[in-house]
Formats: sequence, structure tokens, C-alpha cells
Amino acid sequence: MLPAAEAATRVWPSAICTGSLQACIDGAAAGDRVEVDWLAPIEEDIAISRALTLTAAGQRIRFAGGRSVTGQLGSGVSGTVAISRIDLSDAELSLRKSGAGLAVFVVEDVHVERSLTGGNGRIAVTADSGGTVSATLSGNRVRGLPSSINGGLLELTASGGSLDAWVTGNALTRNADPLAQGAAVFVDAHAIGGQPGEATVRVFGNTAEGAFGRGAYTFSEGLFSSTPSMLRVFALSNAATGSAPATSTGVSLIAGSGTIDAHVFNNTLVGVRNGISATRWDSGAATARVNGSIRNNLIQASERGLVATAALTPSLDNDYNLIEAPANLATPGPNTLAGPARLVARHAPRLRAGSPAIDAGDGTGLANVIVEAGLPPLDADGLRRVKGIRVDVGAYEWGDLGGRHAATLDTIESNWTLLGGPLGTPFTAELQATRVYNYGGRTVAPFGLYYTAGTWALYNESVAPVLPGLLWSVWSPASGTGRFSHTTTSANTTAWRTRIDDGATNGQPGRIVLVAHNWTASPVSNYIDHPLGVYYDGSGAAGRWHIANLGQVALPLNSAFNVYAQPPSPNAFRVAAIPGRQLVVLDHPLLNGIRCANAQVTRVTSAANPGPAGGFDLDYGLVDGHWGIFSPTPWPADTAFNVVVDPAQVFECTDRIFADDLD
Repeated sequence: MLPAAEAATRVWPSAICTGSLQACIDGAAAGDRVEVDWLAPIEEDIAISRALTLTAAGQRIRFAGGRSVTGQLGSGVSGTVAISRIDLSDAELSLRKSGAGLAVFVVEDVHVERSLTGGNGRIAVTADSGGTVSATLSGNRVRGLPSSINGGLLELTASGGSLDAWVTGNALTRNADPLAQGAAVFVDAHAIGGQPGEATVRVFGNTAEGAFGRGAYTFSEGLFSSTPSMLRVFALSNAATGSAPATSTGVSLIAGSGTIDAHVFNNTLVGVRNGISATRWDSGAATARVNGSIRNNLIQASERGLVATAALTPSLDNDYNLIEAPANLATPGPNTLAGPARLVARHAPRLRAGSPAIDAGDGTGLANVIVEAGLPPLDADGLRRVKGIRVDVGAYEWGDLGGRHAATLDTIESNWTLLGGPLGTPFTAELQATRVYNYGGRTVAPFGLYYTAGTWALYNESVAPVLPGLLWSVWSPASGTGRFSHTTTSANTTAWRTRIDDGATNGQPGRIVLVAHNWTASPVSNYIDHPLGVYYDGSGAAGRWHIANLGQVALPLNSAFNVYAQPPSPNAFRVAAIPGRQLVVLDHPLLNGIRCANAQVTRVTSAANPGPAGGFDLDYGLVDGHWGIFSPTPWPADTAFNVVVDPAQVFECTDRIFADDLD
């Protein structure tokens, strides 16, 4: 395979890629990148036999119905196959490594849809016959029907091979045959030809909707094999919302003749018959074992919360789970909670204020598992995993609050507008806010946050009057790691920049960082009538985030800023701007077509090119239904944006009528 610096990018169709897409792929060297710049559905099945990247050059790649993409790396062939931004209908994306060598499979932002009368669709990864696979399946969306009782919308298999996999941020929905079997995620490690399978899978932050009789998240060892294999499972912060409580299961652990070592933490499983089960395949051996821990899970089941075959599970403990079920076939741990769980809705099972699940989890146990698995501390919404005093029980952490503020004659007081309501209180809130264009006149003037008359307010840094009709997206992140205040001092501030020093950001260039000027928290009241941004400088543990005055004017000492920071996720991400342009389109499933959706945005620049730069706002395209970041002045070089989308806010603004499941 060519080194990354020597790999070629081939655009199809183009002068170097004429004919079919398959011909373009066949003509590529190992390690090349193939970008598709084609709007019509592609009437081809695609086969990949070498290391390759396949992605869209602009708009997403669409394949015609029934057209699949398969990859097969044979013995002695190693390399990376990366596939992203493609749409399949009634088809599958399947990647397999057989025999000696290491394959790295990366599948991101792939959509698979089953039509009303179409065939099954799935994304599948297999390590076969001595093959070694490292796989990442992230941010994919599959709506379909599992192909069989032991099939899944996502399938990961170690069939006499070795598999190490990360499965995160995928949205999986059964859209047909609500009583059928199968799984949303089906993982199996089994032997072939006497060669055991071995797998380690980290399944976290996924959602599964619909009935999955085998188990929404099914982890199997030894399917159709009597030779012991080994499966290590980290299943954290996943949600399953079943639609058939008489047949569904949330998490299934099924051993044959070998061992499953499972850590099942902080999952939310509702609308199911059984919550979490640990059982043996019918033909399994008495020596099979399921070991590990089941903790911090929220279960609403029509029949049983926990099911465990005693002889199989002497080393499987459970505790700190909230269980609403008529019975258990396992002894619940001493810190087990009873309901009601007080959820927002069955189909959106986040916690309401006052839920017994809030701050009730085993934080130490979760922290140890996160470190052992190397996982980011995120919940099923892709936001911070720990807020408040302790970790919550279930997949979703409670406490953040978002909304939209409109300045009106009733809220405006000179150069500020009063927020009022839940977003305006309490005084200890550390808000973030982003301007939103209201199609009645634009201003991108700098603004800050100010507490007055018992509520937070947004004010113009120029002290010019706030005009009626101006809009802001406002977000109040809950207290906890990743939410803090930064104040400029002579020790941390040089001219137009100030260095942040916090454990949530230090040495973390990939962190998604938001900032807002807090006038009230400043020891000395200061106005900053210039746009703000952030940049990262330094390497290793010495690297630090900085807040920059993009007008390149000195930051006043004793100025305070609200700072929010978290690891990246599908809902907390960075998007780059093209220099010289004025619009960055945000193509995101929670924003597309949803005018009431909010996002929080902070500009990211570089130490080498920190400005000057103008302001920006969020614009909703009435024609294309996409949100975008707009500036009246062109973007300078090295411009990017940190973006955070709160799924709970999007649910609140779009689904309020169904908040009590009156659907």
C-alpha cells in the first residue's frame, strides 16, 4: 500500500476515471481515495479487493435499489478500507477479511434503507479463517429488517478470526414485520475448522428502535460451533425502544461452549419483554460462562427485568440498575432501584426532572470500565456522560436545557434582552448562545451574557439598543466536568489571547470547545466589542486551548468566559470553512429540515492566523431545509467551527404533542 502522502485521489467520473465506478475502483492502486461526484443513482454493484477509501466528493453517493457494496481482502492482503457518505436501498455493505493479514475497516455515515416491499439491508463486518480485523462503525443509519433470527442490522462476526471493533453513534430502526426475530446489533464469535473466534467489541452510544426478539443488542459466543471461543463485550450508553413488549429483548448475552466477558453499563431498555438476559445456546456446553458486570441500566420490561442462567453466570454481578418489571430470573443487587423511572416518553426515554435514576448510578464502576475499554465519557445523545453530583442510571444523562430566545418589546431593556423562564435561571447557570437569523434584518454584532433582575440576559457589547425580532439559540449545560469559567489574568493573557487551563481541555486538541463572554462573572465589568474564537496551541500534555479576540485587540484583564468542552461525537463536531466563501452548510440528521432545531457554535481559528474576522449567525435555508453558518464577510484561512446539537432540545421542539406517548 502506498504511504498516505503518495496515495492518489481519483474523482469519478473524470478524465482519469472514465467508464463505470467499478472500473475506476479496479484501476486504483492500494491506498488510493475514490471520490464520487455524481448525483444520479448508481446502477452498479461494487466489489473492493484492496485497501481503498470510497466517499462522496460533494453530495452523498446514492446507489440504485438492490445495489450493494462488498469488500473482500484475501490472505496476505492488508490495509484500510474506509467507506463513508453513501446511501443504499434494499442492499448491504459487507466487508470481510480472510486469512493472514490485518484489515482496518472504517464505515462512517452510511445510510441503508429497506423499502416497503424491498429486501433486507445491513452493514456487516467479518474476520474469517485466521483474518484479523480492526473495525469502526460510526454514525451510520440503518432502517430495515434483520435477514434472519440470528441476523442484525449491524452484524459483526469473528468466524475463526480475530475482531476488534468500535460501534458507536449508530441509529438502527426496524421498519417492517414488528414481531420478527433478529437484532439491531448482532455480534458473534465462533470457531471454524477448529480455529476459535476471538472478538472484543465496544458498543456505545447507539439507538435501536423497534422489536428485536433475539435482542436489540445481541452478543453471541459459539453459534453453531462446539469449539470454545472468546468474546469481550463493552456495551455502554445504548438505548433500545421496543415496539412489541411481548417479544422484544433489550440486551442478550448467549454463550455456547466458550466465554463471554461482558460489561453492560448505563443502557436504557424500554418497551421490551426481557431487559437483559444471560443464557446458553440450546446445544451449549456446561462449561460455558458469562462473566462480568451489569450496572446502571434502566429497564422497563413487560415480563422480566433480568434473566440469568445460574450455572452459566456465577461470576456475573448486577447492581445499581433501575428495574420496572413484574419479575426477575436473577437476584437483583442491593442498590437496585424501583420505578417509576419518570421518562419523557417511551420512544424518547430521557429522564424527567425528579426521576429516581438521576445521580443514582455507580460512578466508580463506570469510570473503571470507560478507562479499561478506552471509551469517551459520553451518553447516548453524544453529550457528557457525567453531569451533576453522580452519573445517572440509563443511557441518557439529565440536566442540559436548550431553547430559542426572541427579543421582543417585553424583553428588551436598552442594550439587553431578558431571557426569563427556565433558561434565565438560576444565577449559577453558565450559558452558551449563538445568533440565529430571523429573515427580518441581520446583525452579527458581538454580544455577551449579563445577570439582572433575577434573570440572565443577552446584551450588545457595543451598548447599542437590542432590536425586536432578533433571535438566539441558548443552551444551559448542566454542571459537571467540562463546564467551567475562565477569567483573564496577567499570568494567562497576552494581548488578544488568553490561555485556558483545565483538565477537561488540557492536552486535548480534539475537544469540542464553546465559549461565551460572561459580563456578570467578570471581577471587573468589561465590554468586548469584537468576535471571539478559540484555537489550540502546543503539543502533547503541554498543549492548551486559548480564547482569542478576533479583532486582534487586547483582551481586558478580569474578563470572564463560560467554557464548555467535551469529546467529539456525532452531535458535537468540528466543521471546516472554505476560505473566501461565506456559508458553511451543516448537514446533520437532527438539523436537516427542522427549523426549530438549535445548535451552539464557536469559531475555531489557529495561532498562526487568528484574525481579524467578522461575526456570524445561524441561517435556516427555507428552500433546501439545511442550517448553515453565515458571515457577511468571507471566511479567512484556517477557519472552522465547533458545533454542539442537543437531541433533547430537538425532540422538545418537534414532538411536544407526543410527550405523554399519546401517539
